[in-house]
Amino acid sequence: MDIPTFNINEDSAEIVGSLQESGCVVVTDITNEDSRNKIKEELAPYMAISPVDADDPREFYPGKTRRMSALIAFSETIGNLAIDPISTQICDHFLLPNAQFG
Repeated sequence: MDIPTFNINEDSAEIVGSLQESGCVVVTDITNEDSRNKIKEELAPYMAISPVDADDPREFYPGKTRRMSALIAFSETIGNLAIDPISTQICDHFLLPNAQFG
């Protein structure tokens, strides 16, 4: 199965529907080169101290990778991506039905 790919300018309802059906999507052109470079710059000090795990085929995550949490706390640019309209529309679609208010 191929992963569905959409451009950021495509209909968000179609993206959400495809995500619902396939379980994953790729949305291209959500950032530009300047944003990507800013993210690299903001995360560089944290990536430098993030350990690289050994490759153990029994483990869930592949080896020789870095895993970091709290990216929004480390990168203002990633924080802006989290509140991008397409991000919020997707989150609202899947998460709001489960929200409990009050």
